[in-house]
Amino acid sequence: MPEMDYSKLLGRIREKGYTQKSVAKEVGISESQFSMKLGNVYPFKQNDIQKLCDCLGIEAQEIGGYFFTQKLEKSQVEEPEGLGEKTSDATGIVSDEMPA
Repeated sequence: MPEMDYSKLLGRIREKGYTQKSVAKEVGISESQFSMKLGNVYPFKQNDIQKLCDCLGIEAQEIGGYFFTQKLEKSQVEEPEGLGEKTSDATGIVSDEMPA
């Protein structure tokens, strides 16, 4: 099963003034269970997702962004073109320069 990226969910928890412990209590699961779900040890169940959405004010059309975004591996993250290009001057000294 692919790992999910819950960083947006964690941001929403903080934005609403909750802690992981307080949200877990609101949802009716233990803090350790919630932590394991956020750590991709166990998946969130439909019932958990519904309770979290109610607690955090997440709309139905936003659920995918909070619960079903896959983590990208470093090899999948591309550096924007033109950043960090190596250039050399007439002396042959190589430096990292940003394009003009």
